[in-house]
Amino acid sequence: MNAKGIRLCGAGVRVLPVAELNASFTRTDNKSRTHWDLSAAILRHLWTEHARDGLDLLVDRHGGRMRYGPLLRETFPEARIAVLREDRPRSDYLLVARASDGAPLRMRVAFAERAERASLPVALASCLAKYTRELCMTAFNAYFGALQPGLRPTAGYFTDGRRWLADARAALESAGVEGRDLVRDR
Repeated sequence: MNAKGIRLCGAGVRVLPVAELNASFTRTDNKSRTHWDLSAAILRHLWTEHARDGLDLLVDRHGGRMRYGPLLRETFPEARIAVLREDRPRSDYLLVARASDGAPLRMRVAFAERAERASLPVALASCLAKYTRELCMTAFNAYFGALQPGLRPTAGYFTDGRRWLADARAALESAGVEGRDLVRDR
């Protein structure tokens, strides 16, 4: 990274418990809106921390969404937002504003299909998210395995997750956890 003039300025992962995700689905009645609301908080943080320096972001597209302009306007009411491109593979926007001290703020944000193929930071974020998921599943299996010795662990994916829920009835009862708190609604 040094040879290419690249440095890691920061990285983070937010774990979203299933119960919180389901509560958002109930509140918004929209999976896409839930996805945006969670992403908007991150975009807002990046804007606050780095827009004075100018910021160029590439974000993996949210499902089939192509138009982000209205959502960006809602999230950044202080900014002028120019739509640079909105088509199947990519949607690009430029946000500009002035800070309270008059300093210019600028952020270019693009939403693209398969962004991890075009961007080291997006690929790294994907790796961090997958690693965090694995750590969470290791802790999850250790916790419930201690409550029910002999319980086979799960990776948490659909088919095996259903098997695990059926096998883990005693552990779930012991922990006071309902299966619906462990399964996404959408």
